[in-house]
Amino acid sequence: MNLGTKIARSCELVDNMWMQVEDLKNTLNAMTESALEKGALKNFQGAGRSTSTHEMGASHWSYSATANSFPVMQKRRRKAEPSAWIHYQISVFGSGIPPFEHCEQETMGPVLHVSFWRERMDFSNPQLCVTFPSEWQEYDIKDHRLIYWADDTESEYSQWTFSIRLLELNSEVALERSVLTPIMKLFAGESATSALPSDLPGLIFYAHAERGNDGWDLVANKSDDASV
Repeated sequence: MNLGTKIARSCELVDNMWMQVEDLKNTLNAMTESALEKGALKNFQGAGRSTSTHEMGASHWSYSATANSFPVMQKRRRKAEPSAWIHYQISVFGSGIPPFEHCEQETMGPVLHVSFWRERMDFSNPQLCVTFPSEWQEYDIKDHRLIYWADDTESEYSQWTFSIRLLELNSEVALERSVLTPIMKLFAGESATSALPSDLPGLIFYAHAERGNDGWDLVANKSDDASV
């Protein structure tokens, strides 16, 4: 196989991959919009149109990640002004893929990060997207599976992120079970282990790892036997 053929096939592979990612995004977006319209997300309702953003790879030839953000607000508010966002960040490769705790050779593969934050996602700001090593401040990990920021004096709700291996999300049923249902349970105040049970397909488990003088970092596991 000559170089030109290899390049052409590689381009076709990347193009096909992103077509599948867009199909998944569209399905997930439709499910989320439907849940917001039906009032299924507990105390939150939609507060405007969703936005989409992308992250370029190191070569600046193709995207490494894409994200959609859904603005929401508490139902008792009258003015349609976002107070938080539901984010879906799909990282196909690059800094959004969490490293394994004990294995440098094995890859986690493409990942969907599901977040509920008070800020809109922004790939140009490492504190407003999911990257490894992370640049977040004062976060915690609940039961190895939910990255968590506690309430502060200005808000009634907490912020969180959980992650699912993308290859496990191969149907609407899988999206419902591993993405939308956990969101609904977390909004309803259920615990991390209840909303994100250990047998949830594709669930990524996190732990803290020491980074010497740089403090702590996040590492990932496929099971909840990680130690913190």
